[in-house]
Amino acid sequence: MTDWIGDTFTSDVGWSHLESLVDVGNRMAGSDGEREALERTRDALADVGARDARIEPFDVQGWTRGDSAIRRVAGGDAPDGDEAATVASGANQCVALPRSPSAEASGEFVDLGHGTPEDFETAGDLDGAVVMVSSDTPDSLDRFVHRREKYYHAVEAGAAAFVFANHVEGTLPPTGSVGTADEPIGAIPAVGVSK
Repeated sequence: MTDWIGDTFTSDVGWSHLESLVDVGNRMAGSDGEREALERTRDALADVGARDARIEPFDVQGWTRGDSAIRRVAGGDAPDGDEAATVASGANQCVALPRSPSAEASGEFVDLGHGTPEDFETAGDLDGAVVMVSSDTPDSLDRFVHRREKYYHAVEAGAAAFVFANHVEGTLPPTGSVGTADEPIGAIPAVGVSK
């Protein structure tokens, strides 16, 4: 009577379905990939006995990820010999964060570590800077600092662009929306990069 418990814990159905969705690639809302993932999920639910598994369409505000890159100039190529970065279209390995505006921005590259509120308060002048923060929060802080909070601290500080760096070595660029319900498209270009 309780055999289902063991079957549930040893089943690879969920993992196999996750791999199937990853194989789809781009599953951004409103895309062909999202539709394919929906169909695979509907079929997987039907295969395990879900009643009336179906897809119901509805309107959604879309966003399409284009190409993104970070180019770096150092020394004599940058104003006053400072290190600078440009966030732009190109072939380098990074991804635009969902709801990032399609834009190019350049400025002094500033690594703010974890990107906590205190990091922004003590950073000095960030007006026109390309600000990079880590995807994690230090253990010394009593709460998690979300990506979007870090992004809007950068916007409020006058940054020209935002770089969200994965804190785990060997993994992909992190992603996640920078838009809000009131402002669906963010104020400055934002990309995710691997560590």
